[in-house]
Amino acid sequence: MNDIVINGLPDFGLGFVLDYLRHNGFQFDHINGNAVPANITGALPAFKVNRKTVQSNTRTGQLIVEYPYQVDANEQLEKVVFYCDPWDYVDYATRAHGKSRKASLLEWNEFYARVLEHKPSNLVSSLAVMQQPLKLLELLNNKFGYDFNLSEVKTGYSDFINKDRFNQITTIENIRYCKENSKTVEVLQSLHATAILAHDVFVINAQKKLDIIIPCYNLGQFILDTLAGLERSLANNFEVYIIDDGSTSEESKAGLRKAEALGYHIMWEVNRGLCDALNFAIAKGSNPYLLILSADDYLDPKFINQSIALLENNSALGVVYTNPKTFGTWYSMWLTPDFDEVEFLSRNFIIATSTFRRSYWEKSGGYDKKADGNEDWEMWMSCLEQGAVFHHIDEYLFSYRFRQGSKIQHYNLPQNRKELVAYMAGKHKSLYEKHADKIVANLHYAISDIEMRQSGNIPQEMKSADQLDLERGFKVLGTAGTFIYKFVRKVGYLNRRPKP
Repeated sequence: MNDIVINGLPDFGLGFVLDYLRHNGFQFDHINGNAVPANITGALPAFKVNRKTVQSNTRTGQLIVEYPYQVDANEQLEKVVFYCDPWDYVDYATRAHGKSRKASLLEWNEFYARVLEHKPSNLVSSLAVMQQPLKLLELLNNKFGYDFNLSEVKTGYSDFINKDRFNQITTIENIRYCKENSKTVEVLQSLHATAILAHDVFVINAQKKLDIIIPCYNLGQFILDTLAGLERSLANNFEVYIIDDGSTSEESKAGLRKAEALGYHIMWEVNRGLCDALNFAIAKGSNPYLLILSADDYLDPKFINQSIALLENNSALGVVYTNPKTFGTWYSMWLTPDFDEVEFLSRNFIIATSTFRRSYWEKSGGYDKKADGNEDWEMWMSCLEQGAVFHHIDEYLFSYRFRQGSKIQHYNLPQNRKELVAYMAGKHKSLYEKHADKIVANLHYAISDIEMRQSGNIPQEMKSADQLDLERGFKVLGTAGTFIYKFVRKVGYLNRRPKP
């Protein structure tokens, strides 16, 4: 196993890389240099600060984190250089160190121009590691002789993530400032082209193909964060339609007015409910593909580019979805499966923020307000009935904001969910009849599994399986599993046991 040097400008993304390595068994020890700022755990100060010994089974190697970029130093070591998007570094440097935008961007340009001059063989995007964490460990395995068992590696955020970092989203002003600099765009394009692990293909000013619909009801205070995610795109291959569904909160209205000041058009409407608001806004556009984005969530532009390319190149595809991660009051990664019709009809694992063809929306009659709360699931059922093929991008390209008062908590209440599922199963009866035996079998598996685990009467062989596949019953039905358990308890299903 070879010794390695890790290098890159300090920013939130490189902080994530170091946190992730630490999460997977790497131990860092400070040597000379400045201390890491308390609020930027894992990010680098201005000089070389970290040296650590990495143990992988019986082999040991040194991993050195250095800055600034040194061409001649440590020639006997392999060097991995991480790069960040310019706006992320500018945002970090201005927030954490009080630097000016001009000085921060100049530093980014000069640093990575120098890196590119020396043709680095191991150039990696820190954002790509956030999108696909296992790819970094694959790199260490394949190029540096490590032997991580990727099937056993944890990828969740909750037990190691720096929460302050994930709640800090780069501002629209910093993004626009960087995109206006032609030198910056040129360097970024070269980084993407050189990287062995880039976070996106490099597309500038492509033809518009997608309408992004952002409904807002009392969430305008988050809208600038949501729009900042879209502003990161250089492709500009989409139109944005923001509709305010009669918000009553002054804080929300103030956030939307800030978006207007930045050039966004807001459709101010009376409250009509989510489904009617969506249908109204969609009808205003004309692009062939649609994507719904909540006013408080965050989307990686890579998903936009990839989903458009997939739909353009395969006329059979109808819906493209990705993996969600969460931020706000809960931090995690959701393991989203490839499409399976039976599992999909048992539980909705496809996020609302997925790209699909406008023609399916038109033929379905639009979002169904009778399915309010599961309107996205019902729309995907309509697409499936029309013959849509679903494609899963197995990367973490969407961020769902958990917060108090989220409506998902209300719709997952047992009685509400029971009524919604009954309505949708009746509307799409042909789908459910086709797989009735398997869906009922899944349901009974989940009930039996939950009952055993809640009672504590778990057979020994089941305990062994438990270590490999935790809570399979919950996996079958998602978060609804806990609510189903409470519901069947309430009606007495689980209490129908012979008395001792």
